[in-house]
Amino acid sequence: MLTQQDWEWLAVGSEYQTAVAIQQLLEEGKVRKASDGLYALIELMGKSKRLLKGRQERLKSRLDKACGPSTSLIISAFLRRK
Repeated sequence: MLTQQDWEWLAVGSEYQTAVAIQQLLEEGKVRKASDGLYALIELMGKSKRLLKGRQERLKSRLDKACGPSTSLIISAFLRRK
């Protein structure tokens, strides 16, 4: 049986492997255990998105200082397209 910490380690290691493990548990009818894994995966993905946004803001700030606001606006527009 996977503990909450096991799920967190698995999610950090590979989101894909975590999803596969959750799918296997669901196929076995182990909904409670699958739910724990899904919760860990969702938490990790939320943290990843917040970290990425923070890094993007720091980069924009550095570009403003180094190249001026107009350059950072161009780069920001490029990053939003992806």
